[in-house]
Amino acid sequence: MADEEIKNAKSIDELRYMQQVYQNQYAALNSSMNMHMQEVQMLGAVQNTLENNDLMKGKETLMHIGASVYMKTMAKDSASVIVSIGGGYLMEKGIDDAKGHVSKRMAKRTEELNSMAKNRKELQNALIDISYKMETAVR
Repeated sequence: MADEEIKNAKSIDELRYMQQVYQNQYAALNSSMNMHMQEVQMLGAVQNTLENNDLMKGKETLMHIGASVYMKTMAKDSASVIVSIGGGYLMEKGIDDAKGHVSKRMAKRTEELNSMAKNRKELQNALIDISYKMETAVR
């Protein structure tokens, strides 16, 4: 669709407008990709913690209580964890189930990242086409 729009652009002003629209889409997509990458990194850290769960039992740890505030606590029962399952709902899961849940979330976010990367490449190509067309129109 972008190729067709670019080919049908009749003036330099239309091209500039299209360029601005695509640049805005590109910036929004990059922002979304960065958030997804941060979430994948956090999920990786959670996965690592779950893998090393047995090392936590009986040790002092920091518990996140919200708004970047932590409380010191002792890890007593490490057989299960509380997991957000979406929509504001929490569920107690065993360690293995929690690992599976985190793995699925990581896979979903990675798939979304791959799709976004493809869309970003298409936007890059459209911006290159617009720049070329603008350059040739000026000549």
